[in-house]
Formats: sequence, structure tokens, C-alpha cells
Amino acid sequence: MYPGQQNRIRQQQQQIAQNQQRIAQQQQPVQYVQQPMQGQPVQYVQQPMQGQPQQQVVYAQPPQGGQQPVQYVQQPMQPQYAQPMQGQPVQYVQQPMQPQYGQPQQPVQYARQPMQGQPQQPVQYVQQPVQQQPVQYVQQPMQGQQPVQYGQPQQPVQYAQPVQQVQPHQAVYGQQPKQPAMVYPNVAKPQGGGGLPPSYGAHKKNKYQLADEAKLQEQKQNYGGGGGGNNNNKGGKGWPQPKQDARGTNPGIQNWDTQTANKCTEDLYKSMKGFGTNERLLVDVTARMNNTQRVKVAAMWQSWVQQKEKKKKKGDTLLKWLKGDLGGNAEDLFLALYKSPAAYDAWWINKDENSLREILCTRTNEQIQDMQAAWFSGTPQGRNRAAELYGDKYRDENKYPSEWFRTNGIVQGKTMREYVLNKYTKSGRFTGHGNERQLYEKLFDANRPANGPVNQQQVKQDAEALNRTLKQDKKHEAKSKFIEIFTARSWTHIAAMSGMFQDISKKWTLQGAMKHTFGSSDTGAALAIIEEFATQPYDYWAKKLRAAMKGLGTKDNTLIRLIVTRSEIDMQQVKQIFGSRYGDGKTLAKWIKGDTSKKEYRGMLLALVGEEWQSSM
Repeated sequence: MYPGQQNRIRQQQQQIAQNQQRIAQQQQPVQYVQQPMQGQPVQYVQQPMQGQPQQQVVYAQPPQGGQQPVQYVQQPMQPQYAQPMQGQPVQYVQQPMQPQYGQPQQPVQYARQPMQGQPQQPVQYVQQPVQQQPVQYVQQPMQGQQPVQYGQPQQPVQYAQPVQQVQPHQAVYGQQPKQPAMVYPNVAKPQGGGGLPPSYGAHKKNKYQLADEAKLQEQKQNYGGGGGGNNNNKGGKGWPQPKQDARGTNPGIQNWDTQTANKCTEDLYKSMKGFGTNERLLVDVTARMNNTQRVKVAAMWQSWVQQKEKKKKKGDTLLKWLKGDLGGNAEDLFLALYKSPAAYDAWWINKDENSLREILCTRTNEQIQDMQAAWFSGTPQGRNRAAELYGDKYRDENKYPSEWFRTNGIVQGKTMREYVLNKYTKSGRFTGHGNERQLYEKLFDANRPANGPVNQQQVKQDAEALNRTLKQDKKHEAKSKFIEIFTARSWTHIAAMSGMFQDISKKWTLQGAMKHTFGSSDTGAALAIIEEFATQPYDYWAKKLRAAMKGLGTKDNTLIRLIVTRSEIDMQQVKQIFGSRYGDGKTLAKWIKGDTSKKEYRGMLLALVGEEWQSSM
């Protein structure tokens, strides 16, 4: 080695020694880490000078038995915390996914700034939190980003905070917990969908709810409020329709009194008085009332008009006024609405054979009795005859005014039962063993038990008895047994038997057994109506409505009869079933709008099914 090189080496060594001495004077004593208390953050030691490698971790003291070794580190000049410096954004090793509620989230790994010239290493904690679930960090949304989505419960969210501010077991919520929903007591939904706003407390009820309460009260008086048993409508127990939830769409005016009746009569008079007809007012006043109220207005019409016009005019009835102002389908519809249901059914009994079968097979005992009484005229003689045959209640002129009865009275002096049975006997309909005549006679007797909880043992016995008759050679005995059971059992009983029959027969459904026994006869068709009406009453009427409007042209007479007769009984459920199963994606209201043209006719039908009609006028 040359002398010059040796001199340079000695100078460099001296310079290094001086530098080390100067650094040693500036350097503070090393502080050792003590075991952190539970729930407190780890305190780091001092930072090494820039440019010096990080010293190896050494133990402050020998580890004791059963204890974790205590480590100390030197704190670097540049922050090496897992948390960011104040004012700087959090930097992630990997961009976290958006928080997915309801699923566990992977722990977020933070990056620390590496020392100059060294690769990036993940943060190593001195001590893991004791018995603590993995903390999930989120990042505050930057400007322009979507905020956290609320609306579903989730685990408490913790934000990334400096260690000295967030204790290991402290939770910081990213959103407010959901408040419990307010419950408004005694607020019922109106039938047919749609809830009441909170302002409708227990002190307010809509017209449908009030009508339902009145209907249920009437059923309790007539049927005893539930249960079963073999009894008719006179003081029996049960409910009148096959399904207990049947509700109409034409409840009428609550708190009906003389003043209200006079107001409706006056509005009806205004709609037809003078030149032309005020169709909107005519539909509005008619839609307000139910059938009982409309019949009372028809009963007081002639005397009210005579008093209003101060002149007497014989035969100036409401039906005559309606005929004079209307025509076509609209006339038929409004005439039907201002007749009693009993008189309207009696009119159809005399008019159409198919309607006769449908009406007798789907009416309650009380309805069949009423239509036989309404077959007579409203004269004193006709009223007395009805009272003698069907009960003294028909002498009550307030409840059963003359307009409640048929306007043209009885046909050929015979009762409805006599007229129908004689008519079809002469026509040759009742032939062979007379099964159809036997069926109609039992239906006219109106002795079907009220609906209620069924006796499963009796249901099983009836199903077994019918199944045995299928194996007999004499079909007329099987037919008589079917007629006996189908006319002497409640609709709920028949529905239960229909569901059980195939399990017992192992071969036939109840409908298949009837078809096997009766073939395509009218008697079999009538029993099929009873079975379908007992098991699926709303589907039965919905299919009938579809058939009346489907295809080329509309069967308006059938459409009118179906809507008028079911609007106060079960139209709420019928229109829902129609829209969901038979409307081809359209509601009953849309079908009516598409199949009718005259505005008062269309508007009145829509009002009867409980739909908005004003825009159609």
C-alpha cells in the first residue's frame, strides 16, 4: 500500500470516529417498552437517525415463565404507524371492496411508508389485541363517491383512528341504529289493498270497514256468529258464503236516515229532470247507496215527486223515469240496481234456463226463500201469500215495500217452485228417474246447513259412501246419493269432502266421480257448480266474468247480472282473483273499460266493483 493511500484511510477513519462521537452525543438514551396494560395502545420507542438501519429487536428483560416476551423497538424518524398522519389520506395495500352488509369482511391491511431503499413491509403490531374480534375498517367516501347505503342492519362499523384515540374494545358506529317502527294501534286496512295513513287513528274508519262491521253484526244476529251444525239460516250458526272472508265493494251510506234518503232522492231527481240526463250525477248518487237503500228510494220516489211537483201522476215510478232517460245496456243495468236482489233473481229464474241452474246452486237459504217470496207482486194479496208460505216477515212494509217484490207479480198464479217444476216437466226435461227434478225440489226447500267448522268423521263417511256407489251397477242409486249429500251438506262440508275424496277413492277425484256418474247431463252440470262454488267461489265468479267479456262481443246481460249480484257479497275477492289469474295481466277494471262504450254504463259498472269511475265519464 502506498503511503498516500494509508494517509487517506487514516483520515477517513478519524472522520468516521468524529461523526460517531457527535451522533452519540446527540442520541437520547434508549427507552424500553413495558408490557402494555390491557385495553391501552402500544407505545413505541425513539426514532433512529435517517440513513441508519433499524436495530435488531432485543428483550428488555428475560421473559418470565408463561409470559409473552416484551419487545422494544426504536421509533424511526418517518412515521411507521398503521394509522395515517393527520391530514393525509389512508393508503391501502389493496383497495377494499365496498362494505357488503350481512357478510364477513376481510381485515384491511395498511401500508406503511418503507424506509429508503428497503421493500415495503406490512405493519407488525407489538401485541395482538386480547380476545378481540377482527376490527373492520372503512374509509370515509371521497368527494364524488357514493355514500354508505343504509336500510339494512349491520355490524357496528369502526373507522380507522389513531391508536391512542380508539381503545381495542371501543366501537365507533358508521350509521345510526335503526329506530323501531311506530305502531299505530287499532288501525285496520281497508279491504282490497292499501293501508291507512298514520293520521287515520282508531278514531277514523273508512266506509268499507264500517260496512264490514255492520255485515258481521248482521251475521251474528242471523247465524249466531260461528260454529257448525245441521241447521238452516233461522237462528243457526256459521257464515252465509263458502268463504268467511267474503267482502263486497258497494257498502252504501253509513248512518242512513230519512234526511239522507231525501237527499239521495233529490239528487236522483236532478239527474233526470229537464232536458237530457246528467249521467255523472246519476252514477254518483246510485253508487253511493247499497241495494237496500236504493229500494227505499224507489219506494218513496212517487210520493216525493208528487210533493215536489205538486201534482199527482199515476204510475210515475222511478223505474219508469229510468226507462225514459236511458236505453240499451245502461237501462238494463240501472233497472237491475233499483230492484231488490230477490226480485232480480226471480226475474232471471223466469227468463233463462242456465241462470236458473246457477242461481239455485249458488244462493243461500235466505236468498232462495226471498226470491220465492218476491215472485209474488207487492200488492196486499201477493204480500199475504208470501207471508203464508215463507214467513210473517214479508208483511213488514218498511223492510219489504211493494218495490221489493216483482213488478209483474206471479206467473199463471203459481209459486216459483210450481212454475219451474211444471215448466220443465212439460218440456220433457225431467225424464227417466227424475234426478234433475229431485235436485231442484231439494234446492227449493232451502235446507242446506250453515257453514262452519266441519265434522271430519262425517266428511269421511260421506266420501266413502259416494265411493261405494261408484262400484254399483245401478247408477240411479249413485245419482240419488250424490243429490242427497250435495243438497243436505254445507258448502264447507262439501269443500272438505272434495279434498278428501281422492285419498279414499284411490282412482277418482270428486269431479271425476260426478262426470263418471252423470256424464254430460244437466244434473251433473248443476252438481259441478255446487262443488266448484263450494271449493273455489271466487275463481268460479272470476271465470264467469272472463267468459262474459272474452272473444268477439260482450255478453252484457251476463256481465250485468254477475256484477250486480256479487257487488255486495264477495266482489273484493273476485276482482283480485280475476286480475291475478284470469285477466291476462289486466285488472277487471281494464277489461270493463275495454268492453264497454257508453259512459254511464261503463262508469256505473266500475263504481260497482269499487274502482275509480269519474275519469271514464
